[in-house]
Formats: sequence, structure tokens, C-alpha cells
Amino acid sequence: MPVTTDTAARRGPYDVLFRHVLARLDPEQAHLLTLRALSLAHAVPGAPRLLRRATGTPDPMRPADTGRRVLGAEHSSPLGLAAGLDKDGELPLAFLDLGFGHVEVGTVTAKAQPGNPRPRSFRLVGDRSLINRMGFNNHGAQALAHRLAAARRTERGQRAVIGVNIGKSKITALEDAAEDYRFSAGLLAPYASYLAINVSSPNTPGLRDLQSVE
Repeated sequence: MPVTTDTAARRGPYDVLFRHVLARLDPEQAHLLTLRALSLAHAVPGAPRLLRRATGTPDPMRPADTGRRVLGAEHSSPLGLAAGLDKDGELPLAFLDLGFGHVEVGTVTAKAQPGNPRPRSFRLVGDRSLINRMGFNNHGAQALAHRLAAARRTERGQRAVIGVNIGKSKITALEDAAEDYRFSAGLLAPYASYLAINVSSPNTPGLRDLQSVE
């Protein structure tokens, strides 16, 4: 068979969307537009079921032994969504309907904070990667607790595997970091399938010092 050199003929719809639309947008703006589009789509009656059918996601209302029991929770897929995409826990159920076995929201801090000045997200198309210098921009632990409480009140949300990633507020001194984390954990643990404590981000001054033995 002849081999075509037209790679466009072999590209899927997302590849075309990325190259001709998303790659032309500021990375952070593309991120926000993606969340808004998913929010609108997921709000349409019947859309969650259609998303699950399109992605082959099992019906969350039917208990199934997938053999993927981790941290006491049954995961429908070995693929999870890491923290950073849905920082404020706006769409964890929508992302689960896209086929993820769990969703980790955050990183969220005890106090709401704007993060670093823009631009703070950079797309390296040739390297198929992003540089993230966001700086824990989020609406705070209290706002996230309200959103997760609402999600958990639904039958769908009660079965969902939703992890919560917590970080230190930028204005909190390192010597007060434990209390800052404790405040967030106290608010969010009742709604979290698990908690992850972020002490590795290079975008919060001094945060990595918390990894030291002292």
C-alpha cells in the first residue's frame, strides 16, 4: 500500500482542535475555557451518561469489583487525574465521567490567594509539555469544602473517588505551616477519599524546606 506523507489525514479531532485553536491561545486561558466548556456540556440533561458511553466508563451506580482497590476505594480505571487541572473542585464528577478512576482536586490552600503574576503558564509545543508557575492560585479551603459537600450529597458523588491536595498559604510563615495544613485538612478531610500534602512546589517560597529532616 502507498504511504501518505500527509499527517493531517491521520490526525484525530483533538489533534486538529489543539493545533488550530488551543495552541493559538494563552495556555491559562485555554485551561479556563476547557473547564467552562466541560461545565456547560456536563450540565445538559443526559450528557453525563453520553460522556460515560463515549469513553467506555462503567456506570457509577452499579457496584463492580474492578480489582483496583486502593486506599480503601474501588477505582473504575487505573488512570487518575492529578491535581492542578481542577484546582477548586468545580468539576470532579464531570472528569470521572470522562473515564478517570479518580480525580485529585487542588492544590488548595487554607486562605484564598491569586497565585503568581501572569504570564505563569507556558506551552512548549515541540516538547509536548507545559511549564507551570501558577503559585497555588485558588479560592481557598472553605470554598472547596462547600463544593465537595454539595457533590457528596448526591448519590453519584458518594461513590466518587475524589482526592484533595492541600498546600501552604503563601502568607503563612514556615514555622506556622503545620497549623495551616491542619486547618485545610480539618475542613476537607470529611469530603476527601484521601488527602495529599503538597510540600514540593517550587512556586511557593521556602515550601521545599518542609522536606528537610529538621
